[in-house]
Amino acid sequence: MFGWPIIGYLFLGGTGAGAFLLAVCGNLLDALHPTEASSRRAEALNQGFIVAPIALVAGIVLLLMDLGNPDRIWGLLSQPFASVLGTGAVVLGSLCALSLAFLIYQVMARSPRFAVNVGVYVVGGILAIITMSYTGLLLSRALCYDLWMTPWLVALFVASSLSCGLAAILVLYVGRGSAGRGLSKASGLAAFRGLALCLALAELAILVVFLADRLAFGGTADDSVRALLSGEFAGLFWVALVGGGFAVPAIVNVAGYDTRLARWASWATLAASTSVLIGGLALRYLVVSAGIFAPLVI
Repeated sequence: MFGWPIIGYLFLGGTGAGAFLLAVCGNLLDALHPTEASSRRAEALNQGFIVAPIALVAGIVLLLMDLGNPDRIWGLLSQPFASVLGTGAVVLGSLCALSLAFLIYQVMARSPRFAVNVGVYVVGGILAIITMSYTGLLLSRALCYDLWMTPWLVALFVASSLSCGLAAILVLYVGRGSAGRGLSKASGLAAFRGLALCLALAELAILVVFLADRLAFGGTADDSVRALLSGEFAGLFWVALVGGGFAVPAIVNVAGYDTRLARWASWATLAASTSVLIGGLALRYLVVSAGIFAPLVI
């Protein structure tokens, strides 16, 4: 339990849900107050409707790999609401099905109906919020691991899901060459750099509160935090999470505001977003591993 498949499942589920919610927000804001700039941002954020089903399908595959035994898979399917894992799998599966159906609808429909779009935005947005929260709730309900027994873990995973969702959107958008068609030329990427920076700062603040809360809690939670900060997992914590997940993207995003570097905006966005995704995966690995590590060594 809580091996790499589950870590990947938590990461992909949160990233897919975060990307879907950001795409929904971008389209709703454009519908409520349409401008040329909001339309361009909504167009970029629409990549979230592509990222979501891909990430969610991959997450479900990893969950099935973790379950492994057909009897366990059948037990989950036959009684989906009997556990937090089962309930989360139902919500994740529902969001996956909805996002996949909506992607096909957008491709096939020549003129998508506004009412259909709004319905998907509302239902999908609610499912996305539940999915992001669930990725932290799954661990926080495991009462034998002190590190996870706090609502701050749920808040941390929600913030990370939004950061990773935006990063995945920008990786796809820049990778497809869309930025060169107008967004970067109109300095539109600056808006996303600002949003990415705000999300990263919020996530970092929650991470600090989470660690401080667990240190104050004591017991094995204290041992887990110390393993992260100066022990078994310190190297990965400071290099991959703090450095890769926060420091590198912050430096790149702040430097991106220099107009002399404008021609490198797309490459800078790609580098910063990739770094955020690495940090998001590292966060989940570290939280899971440190939570299990302390009780094992005591």
